[in-house]
Amino acid sequence: MKNLHFLLLSILFPMLSFGQSQSISLDSIISTYQNHEDYNPAEYPLGRHDEALAGERADFAKDLLTKLEQLPVKGLTTTETTSYKLLRFVLQDDIDAYSYKMYLNPVQGDQGFHLDLNYRIRPINSVEGAENYLAVLKAIPYFTRSNFTLLRKGLAEGISHPKVIFKGYETGYNTHIVENPTESPFYAPFLDLPERIPQ
Repeated sequence: MKNLHFLLLSILFPMLSFGQSQSISLDSIISTYQNHEDYNPAEYPLGRHDEALAGERADFAKDLLTKLEQLPVKGLTTTETTSYKLLRFVLQDDIDAYSYKMYLNPVQGDQGFHLDLNYRIRPINSVEGAENYLAVLKAIPYFTRSNFTLLRKGLAEGISHPKVIFKGYETGYNTHIVENPTESPFYAPFLDLPERIPQ
């Protein structure tokens, strides 16, 4: 969700006018939001997934929202007003996501954390690319365990979608259950390495 927020803000951010003092303050808050990192991507190549992170994001959003709401909105340009409202929306969304425990529902009818892994399977074109891909593969155990932890807690608290919408859902992950690892789609990039990459 934050990636979508970042995309929307990055579209509006360059259009801000810096002629007024309140626009500079708005710029500062937007910049703080855009540059904030919840975790070290090198440590969590597939992202960090835990309840504490959801709380940290909510606290961060509350702090920025408090500062945002102290800004004088009178005199803002149309673009600045749009940026202000958009930022207020995404901050409140982060707060609400924690309040309603949306992080405890990582599997839904049309998406799921396990489906995100498919998009990580890409050709390897360099040694650096191979090292990055290996880091992603090594992160899968944490990625799945942490999401299962959230999922089980959500089920225990009654947070889930109706079972009926998951009919046939297993086809999304059965393809990854193989006896021989070389038959896994995740192994496929290693079968077509360019010659410039040493064995």
